[in-house]
Amino acid sequence: MYQRHARELVASYLSIENLILYAFVTVFSLFASVAFGETNSAPAANSSLDAVTSRPPMVVQNRFFRKALRPEVSAVGGVLLNEAYSKTYGMSIRTGLFFNEYLGMEFGYTSFSSSNSADLDALSRLVYYKKDQSPTHIEPSFVRLNSAASGHLVFAPIYGKINFLDYAIIYSDLYFSAGTGMLKTTGGNEVPGILGIGQRFFFGKKYSVRVDGWDHIFTETRENNGEKLQSTRHAWLVTLGMGVFLWGGDQ
Repeated sequence: MYQRHARELVASYLSIENLILYAFVTVFSLFASVAFGETNSAPAANSSLDAVTSRPPMVVQNRFFRKALRPEVSAVGGVLLNEAYSKTYGMSIRTGLFFNEYLGMEFGYTSFSSSNSADLDALSRLVYYKKDQSPTHIEPSFVRLNSAASGHLVFAPIYGKINFLDYAIIYSDLYFSAGTGMLKTTGGNEVPGILGIGQRFFFGKKYSVRVDGWDHIFTETRENNGEKLQSTRHAWLVTLGMGVFLWGGDQ
């Protein structure tokens, strides 16, 4: 039992490291967009360069990509980070609409599929003996996720752009979300609180590549030797996918 708790602790610690790494990469990309983006505070020496290239100056404040009142549909896929006894993957369809450039709503449905982890397979092969009893296999009690339907309020306060080798300008939003929904698990239906952070990179006038991290917080119910146990659980889902705006983009 102590070995199992130790493995869960290590898995949780590694998952926290993965989440911190994701946050670091997101913040770094934000600073990169500022560092490599052109600004209207450039020194006067750049005026000659502008004259040679015949390119109009671009500033971060100008929103060349606008998403207000443009419905978006996204397809994303990802993995749960903090699963000790299973490998769980999720595929999502999401649709959203921003009321302005900063505030919007998003709804989604996620289907999860899971298989046994190497730790669970190893435990299933272990056998222990109690006095005057037949051999007993170790069967950890845990809950698998089946599906999730969710709705979020999305706040996108940070806008930036990346200058890629003076060849292309990639526009980007960093956003935060909070919401709830219905989570179906092998232990029953739960109503989680959902917190998220993500970043979109826009291409052309209709497309985006998005990276998201979601924390599903809920009370799970497990059975252990006929007894029902409840505990608070954080299910950390990281996804990568692509979105398309259905119309607009001519501004």
